Amino acid sequence: MQGDNLFLRVIENEKDIERAANFNATQNNRWEGATYGCLHRYHPYMARGESCFFEDALTGEIVSTVCIIPWEFEFCGVALKAAQIEMVLTHPDYRNRGLVRRQIEYLEKNFYGTKYNFGIIWGIPFYYRQFGYAYCVYGNGCETLEVSRIPEAGENISINLRRADEGDTKNLKRIYDDDAGKYEIHLRRDENYWRYLINAAKNPVYVFGGGYITFHRRGDKIIVYECCFASGDDDLNRETGLALLKKFKDEGAKEIIISGPEKGLAGLAKSLGSEASQPEQWLVKIASVSDFIKKIAPVLEKRVGASRFAGFTEEIIINLYKRAIKIEFVNGNIDSVADSGFLNYLMGAEGGADICIPGDAFTRLAFGFKTSANSSTRGRTR
Repeated sequence: MQGDNLFLRVIENEKDIERAANFNATQNNRWEGATYGCLHRYHPYMARGESCFFEDALTGEIVSTVCIIPWEFEFCGVALKAAQIEMVLTHPDYRNRGLVRRQIEYLEKNFYGTKYNFGIIWGIPFYYRQFGYAYCVYGNGCETLEVSRIPEAGENISINLRRADEGDTKNLKRIYDDDAGKYEIHLRRDENYWRYLINAAKNPVYVFGGGYITFHRRGDKIIVYECCFASGDDDLNRETGLALLKKFKDEGAKEIIISGPEKGLAGLAKSLGSEASQPEQWLVKIASVSDFIKKIAPVLEKRVGASRFAGFTEEIIINLYKRAIKIEFVNGNIDSVADSGFLNYLMGAEGGADICIPGDAFTRLAFGFKTSANSSTRGRTR
């Protein structure tokens, strides 16, 4: 693909990685450049063909980049593949030419619906809605706790933190799986990914007798990104959490900023009177609504069976306004799902639909961010 002497290419070799990493470092910052290089060299599931860039044929310089970071989610036992669009950057002299749009369209055309069930993205407010992404799942929220609110921890809990190494990956996976399994939607992490976090990404993961915690110090602040307890005992986990907080306090922290779900350390901070930030939201784009419904059919069938519609046999049409989806239920099971194309519901048109809902609202409904009854928000996912 070309135009204005600009060529769309994919990452093919180490030289491409180095050039794209330098571009991100120069045009954004050193940390972004290092992250680009680390992802493309060491991430266990990154694919070079899923990372593209525009090159100016006259100068030979990279002028824009976009890539996919692959994730695997679990939704009530169903595995879902997600593509996170990242490293979205264009040189100022080449903006307003649609380079980002063309790269995203290339990635979606070649990988969405075949390899990935949905896409996720995080970035400029409202910008990515033009590409069909909908604000959907809370993220980046945190609790800020003043250390004066931390009571003395029980004397029977002693916390010794040790930087995690490769020998901890199996145990880290077990602890994470046990904790993440509490949530209907959560990320899957295998031992390869844990090795990447520890060895290549140098993620600040620390282990202790009762679990692990990921954090770093910034002056007199402690910023906690993640904390998982090995025990299933809520009372013991509270004691352990208090001991962790007191340890940070004793080491001179004045403020502790904690991310994570309310069932964990963030919830403990909240119970101590922390101040909650306004969370942001991930943007989500379902690759194919009909294929997505087929994929999560076991979950939907189970919920139908537990409702007053058990044994339901009927055809349902969901009108997303740009297209309609027909779902046939037989004895409570989904027998078929088909894309029915555009359905005209205006001016007395015949055919109608059982549910009329815009595509972005359907995305929020499908991921449990809104309910169909009152559009109220639900709890955070992990």
